[in-house]
Amino acid sequence: MRLSHESPRVRWLALVSVWVIVATVALLHSQTVRGYLGVVGQLGLRGAEAPSTPMKQAFPAFAADAQTWVRHALSLVEGEQVRLRYTHIDNAPNGREVHWNSAWAWTIALGGYIEHWVTGAPLPQAIERVIVWLNAIALLILTILISSWVSRRAGALAGVILAVSIIGHPRVYEGFFPGYVDHHGLLTLAALAVPRRATACFLRPRKWRGAQPRSPRFAGPVACG
Repeated sequence: MRLSHESPRVRWLALVSVWVIVATVALLHSQTVRGYLGVVGQLGLRGAEAPSTPMKQAFPAFAADAQTWVRHALSLVEGEQVRLRYTHIDNAPNGREVHWNSAWAWTIALGGYIEHWVTGAPLPQAIERVIVWLNAIALLILTILISSWVSRRAGALAGVILAVSIIGHPRVYEGFFPGYVDHHGLLTLAALAVPRRATACFLRPRKWRGAQPRSPRFAGPVACG
């Protein structure tokens, strides 16, 4: 079932247009939040150039989890571990095991290296600063991947609706709020993309209607090709 039928050229033109809109909205919002956090970060300094605390970046009030991820990224950069399996910021003084996604922590660290290279800021502060733009980049990349996949199977209209829904639905976009470099936004879009096999079967029924899977374990792969 397709929501629209168009040539590949029209489909890509529609998708690129909506991607530009998504990128513009996300980046403008990031810039606004960056300015706001800059003002907040100057409050209470009483003439000092910067806070005397090791961590200097102001975070949104609801983004305590983002601060935790920044600390995890710093622990990787400082050479404490390669995989994110232990933290010293909880259960003092002994610390505790953690089993979060190392790839996301390294992504934050990589963003910090880029910020450090571009601005010359010390690496710890650069990793803190990346919180205001990293989510916009992640949101745009995931929107492009998911909406292009959907449009290929259900038409450009479906891809455009999905892309607009990702940036426009508050429960989805809040996971990518600038400064909130947590895993919730990633989990939300992962939950959206996980049923892709079943969706493909629904959108292309003729391909699997006569399939005879050998066992329930292989039902999905056989049915969907």
